[in-house]
Amino acid sequence: MRFVVVGCSIHSAPLEVRERLAFAAADKPAALRQLVGSPEICEAMLLSTCNRVEIYAVGQDATVVEHSCCKLLAEQSGMNTAALCAVVYCRSDDEALRHIFRVTASLDALVVGEAQIMGQVKEAFALAREERAMGPLLGRCLERAFHVGKRVRTETDIARHPASVSSVAVDLAGRVFADLSTVAVLIVGAGEMAELAGRHLLSHGTRRLRVCNRNLENGEALARAVEGSAVPFDELEQQLEWADVVISSTSSPKPILSRDLLAQVLKRRKQRPLLIVDIAVPRDVDPAARSVDNLYLFDVDALEQVVGQNLKKRKQEAKAAEKMVASEVKAFDKWLRSQGAVPVVKQLRQRFREVAHGEAEKTAKKLRLEGKQAKVLQKLADAIVNKLLHAPTQQLKGAPEDPVARARLVEAARQLFDLTSGGEEAASSTSAGTAPNETANETAPAARVVSSGSEGAAVAKAAMSSPSRSSDSPAVKPSQS
Repeated sequence: MRFVVVGCSIHSAPLEVRERLAFAAADKPAALRQLVGSPEICEAMLLSTCNRVEIYAVGQDATVVEHSCCKLLAEQSGMNTAALCAVVYCRSDDEALRHIFRVTASLDALVVGEAQIMGQVKEAFALAREERAMGPLLGRCLERAFHVGKRVRTETDIARHPASVSSVAVDLAGRVFADLSTVAVLIVGAGEMAELAGRHLLSHGTRRLRVCNRNLENGEALARAVEGSAVPFDELEQQLEWADVVISSTSSPKPILSRDLLAQVLKRRKQRPLLIVDIAVPRDVDPAARSVDNLYLFDVDALEQVVGQNLKKRKQEAKAAEKMVASEVKAFDKWLRSQGAVPVVKQLRQRFREVAHGEAEKTAKKLRLEGKQAKVLQKLADAIVNKLLHAPTQQLKGAPEDPVARARLVEAARQLFDLTSGGEEAASSTSAGTAPNETANETAPAARVVSSGSEGAAVAKAAMSSPSRSSDSPAVKPSQS
C-alpha cells in the first residue's frame, strides 16, 4: 500500500486559496465518506486548519489516490485542475510519512513548535475513526506521529517559549502599543484561537479586555477565563468604537466586518487609530478595509513577517527534532516492510502448532495423561514452537529493503514449509486470537499490502493481506490539547 499526502499550507498557498479549500466542521464527515467510498482509497484523514488543508490517504496506486484527493479539493474550492495543481502538493511513501510526522511535531507550522497543531491532528484522527475512515496502516502512522510529536516537545527546547498564531497576534499588538495593560482589547469569537489570544493577553497584563461572540454563553465563559467581560454580538459595532486593538477569530464563512462598516466606525472614532488582527480562516474582515484611513489590518499571512523574527532559536532546536522525525520514519518504514511477511508467519506458526499439538495429544494418550498434565504437555509444545520459529520470524519480518528480494524471501518460506495451499485458511482461523507465549508483534493484524514503495506483482502475490478497514485501528485515544 502507498501513503499519500495531498494538500496546501501557508507555505504553498495564499490565504485566498486556503479559504476556498477550507472545510467547515459540518462538511468533514461527508468528505471522509466520499474519500473512502472511492475504490482506490482504503484509509483517509482530513486535516483542515487556518494554516493548512491536507488529506492523508492510503491506497494501492499513489497516482490514482492523488487524483481522487485532488478531485475532492477541486469540488470543495470550485477551482479548475490547473489552478489547483499550482498550489497543491502531492507526496507519497517516505516523503508522505515524513510530512505527517513533521506536521504533527509542529515542524511545518507557521510558528515552529506551536502546541495547537497536535490537538488539531488528534481531532482529525478522532473524526476519521468515528467515520470509519481510519484503518490499521494510517492508524499506526498517526500513533507514531503523536509519539514523535510528544518526544519533540519533551526532549527539545522547541516549545520552551510557546508560540502560536494567537501569541504572534498579541506580540504584534505589543509592538504597536508599548504597554498592553492600559490598552482596550476586543476579542471577537470564543473558539480555541480566541481563547489562546485571551490567555496571552492576560499574561501580558491586559486589564481592559472584552469578548464579543454570537453565543453569549460561550463568550461569558471565555471572559471569565481571561478576567474580562462579555458583550452581546449585536453590540459589535459599538465595541469597535471602544477598542484600541481587535483580535478576531470567528468561524463565520463570510467576513463579518465590511469596509463600509469599518469606515463608519473610524469616522465616529474621530480617526483614532484602530489595530485589527484577523486570525480567522476564512477571514473575518473584508480585505478592502485596508484602504480605510487609520485602520491597521493584519491577517494570518501578514503575521508571517512577525513570525520570522521569532524563529532563530527554534530553528536550532528544530535540527534535533528533524533527526527524531527521520529516525521515526526509518523505524516506521521497517515496520511497514515487516508487515508483508505477517500472513506467511501466521501460516508457518499455525502449521507448526498443528503438528506439535497433534504429537502432544498422541503422547498424552500413550502416557494416559489427563487434565493438568495434558495441558502442561500442550504448553510445552507451544514453547518449543515459539523457540524454533523465533529466528525465522525475525528474518521474515526483517526482510530486505529491496522489494524483489523481499518477495523472494517470503515466497521461499511458503515453498520451503509447503504453505502454498491450505495455509491461508489455517492462518485466518487463528488470526482472531493470540496463542500461548506468542508476542503481540507476531500476531498483530496484517495490513493489506504493506510497503512504502512500488512493489510490483511479486510482492502483491507474496505479501498481501486484507483485513477490514476499521476493526484493526490502533487504540489511540485522541485527547484535546
